[in-house]
This record gives sequence, C-alpha cells and structure tokens, in this order.
Amino acid sequence: MAIAHDQWRTNVFSPPLCWDLDQPAHFDAAATFVRPDDVRRSVLVSADPAWHCDRLCELAALGFDGLWIHHVGQSQRAFLETFAEHVVPVVRDAA
Repeated sequence: MAIAHDQWRTNVFSPPLCWDLDQPAHFDAAATFVRPDDVRRSVLVSADPAWHCDRLCELAALGFDGLWIHHVGQSQRAFLETFAEHVVPVVRDAA
C-alpha cells in the first residue's frame, strides 16, 4: 500500500478535477489530501498473490480480451517473479 500511495496518489482524481489540473505541480498539490484508502478504491492493491489471483480471475470472467498487470513500484524483479510463478498461471488456467 505504501508503494501504491507514494507512486499513484496523483491518479485517483475523477472528472472534473483531473480535467482542471494542467500542471504536474497541481496534481502533487491535490494529492497531499489523498489517503491510502483513497488509492485502494481506485487501484487493486495487495501484497498477497492469492488475493490478486481472485481479483484477476473475477475480471477475466467478465470476458475481457486481456488483462494488463502493472506494478507501480520502482523495483520490478520481485513483482515479475512472483506474478510469473503464482498469479499468471492461475489466471491463465481460469480464463
């Protein structure tokens, strides 16, 4: 949650606010009021691979053509290794 809040707290604004912020500094200023729970309502956030399997399988069951997974942290290796081993095979088999 700390990584998601640090990296994505500027990406939770709904229109018209996001339309009216035209400079990165404006997003940063607005984001000072964003709480971790605000990020959780906009982004799938968990450190538990099984939780991600469940959420992604729910999305796959809706009939999407594909799912694109993105880790917002700067250290990608652990994310890629964990998802490659524990999440992607489960979601692929469920689809």
